[in-house]
Amino acid sequence: MRKILLTADYVLPITSSPIEKGAVLIEGDKIKAVGRQDEFRFDENFLLNGEVEIKDFGQSVLMPGFVNAHSHLELTIMRNMLGAVEDNFLKWLLTLAKIRRNLSEEEIYFSAILGVVEGIKSGITCFADVGNIGKASFDALKQCNLRGIVYQETNFSPSNMTASLDFEALREKFLALRQEESFLVRVGISPHAPYTVSKKLFEKIAQYSLDESIPVMIHVAESKAELSFLLNGKGVFADLYTKQLKNLGPNSLEFSKGLSWFPPKKRPIDYLKETSILSSKPLLVHCVHVTDEEIASISENKCSIAHCPRSNARFGHGIAPLRKFLDSGVSVGIGTDGAPSCGTLDIFQEGTAAILFSRLKANREEEFVKPEEVIKLATIGGASALGLEKEIGSLEVGKQADIIAIRLDSVYQQPLLNAEEHGVFGENPETEIFDDIYSRLLFTCTSRDVCWTSVVGQELYRDGKILIFDENELRKEIIKTAKKLERRRL
Repeated sequence: MRKILLTADYVLPITSSPIEKGAVLIEGDKIKAVGRQDEFRFDENFLLNGEVEIKDFGQSVLMPGFVNAHSHLELTIMRNMLGAVEDNFLKWLLTLAKIRRNLSEEEIYFSAILGVVEGIKSGITCFADVGNIGKASFDALKQCNLRGIVYQETNFSPSNMTASLDFEALREKFLALRQEESFLVRVGISPHAPYTVSKKLFEKIAQYSLDESIPVMIHVAESKAELSFLLNGKGVFADLYTKQLKNLGPNSLEFSKGLSWFPPKKRPIDYLKETSILSSKPLLVHCVHVTDEEIASISENKCSIAHCPRSNARFGHGIAPLRKFLDSGVSVGIGTDGAPSCGTLDIFQEGTAAILFSRLKANREEEFVKPEEVIKLATIGGASALGLEKEIGSLEVGKQADIIAIRLDSVYQQPLLNAEEHGVFGENPETEIFDDIYSRLLFTCTSRDVCWTSVVGQELYRDGKILIFDENELRKEIIKTAKKLERRRL
């Protein structure tokens, strides 16, 4: 079985202390050993016979790949296309849906490939992705040998009258994808949000997911408009559905019987609990507007959270209470959301936003989220949120070799202090020159510093070059599609 010894100035196992002059031994697709380089002794013949391949990354840090806990890969091509409507969330959603309707399945597939390639180059080795055309991101992840869970999204309909039809349509798409699941890529279901999914559909999905052990993801408590819709049936979402109902005409079934939806007069998490969907332990995305009681309910039901600070801020939705999430014991991962709302699928930027925004929300310094906590959210936290913590998220013996290398020699990262001479991992940061590797990753490193990405020990990216896909051909396809959209004058 192939053995590779990775060495670097620093190794960040995540679940244990950083290692200076560290090494990681890979055997096949798994991590065989982690430690200091001087602990790995091989005689000269052993090395010369090629039984162990050595990759030395020098002034770099080796760490587990990032887990992007929430993305929309199929929307990547819409990056920078919606800036004119980003000050109106409803108009933004409607414009996005209009653009997506004008894309073929092949064009959406290349859009997903674009997102996957961007992710690989920025150190993401696992995506939790939501797709209306779920097969696009599913096929893109498989094509690029990346890990992920693809959540097939429901149709948007808050009417109980269409719940059975909506469920069967969802079930058909889900089963088609499930037949093609692989070791790396699995399938889940996403009832989009409380303002687009009926109570009956939530209930059907709750039972189905429990019966079939299906992962579930839900956007929830994202905006004040969502709160208004659920609590009193008013606001922009209610106005939209009223307008759509009138447009259907008096002879339609929906018009004659009404929309078949009434505000539950409950807050988002309480409403989801009422539908039984929390029993499926879903991954809850955003959770900006949640109370202490709702956080307790999330924890009690063993749900997890995908924290997307840049997207939340871009639309002015607010700052999620990250410190409270962590203190409650909820599993939390970092998600970028889709490229149209965050700009880049960059966990470095997302992590920096997470720590800065959370500190703005803190009432005192003791509540500050620390760099080490955020790096853990981007790795083992995301893995735990997806139920993959036994497979990925840290450099531990027996885990999958999903590993990245990040260079530390760029001019904007200097000075890089020598650990032994200057107490990089010292115990007395107040008296020593202290270089915190976690802080360095968040505040000086960027996605451009990722120099190597591997999944199950297979190289996907090395020194600026994607090894599993022709990036030039991808650019041509994306430019061609973008020009088509421009000609269609959406």
